[in-house]
Amino acid sequence: MNQIFMTIFKILRKTGSSWAVLGLALLGTIFISLKVKQNIDQEAIRQFAFARDQLTLKIMERLAAYALILCSGTALFGASISVA
Repeated sequence: MNQIFMTIFKILRKTGSSWAVLGLALLGTIFISLKVKQNIDQEAIRQFAFARDQLTLKIMERLAAYALILCSGTALFGASISVA
């Protein structure tokens, strides 16, 4: 049993730096992938906000046009003597 542990220890001593490099590479990959995901999410939020603002602007323009039509209709009926 002791010889098994010694063999494992020798193998780890030879390959320990390789495992350390692999671990650091995996941690780096995880960190970079999280940053990329965060950037993608921020870009999606920015694009959604832009689309929302554009849609709000179009709705406000259309409501202003409807209000102008209603005011024109009111003026037309106010100017006429009789409505038939």
